Amino acid sequence: MFANAIRIGDFIYGSDGDFGPALLTAVHAKTGETIWQERGFGRASLLYADDKAILIDEDGDLVLLRLTPSRMEVLAQASIFSTTSWTVPTLVGTVLYARDREKVVALDLADAASAK
Repeated sequence: MFANAIRIGDFIYGSDGDFGPALLTAVHAKTGETIWQERGFGRASLLYADDKAILIDEDGDLVLLRLTPSRMEVLAQASIFSTTSWTVPTLVGTVLYARDREKVVALDLADAASAK
């Protein structure tokens, strides 16, 4: 519908689904074979940086993931918006820019990493 996909090596990861349930899906790029699918997010957009994926779904949930050909691992999750979020986020350095229908936010991810 509106989401993007990312390619990591020989695998493509993206949100799959129209008006029914959305599934985060891993597909082998060379064969087209679906490797795995996971429920738990609305239709979503993805970024990839520092060996991790950043997902923002249409419900306003921000999720940090590790994506591999064998599985998806949720590393952190937070709700950042209360209205529909369909725009692909942008990462500039360590600052993530995201928007929903009402506002734009800038989140410094370096602050979160140094807090651990």
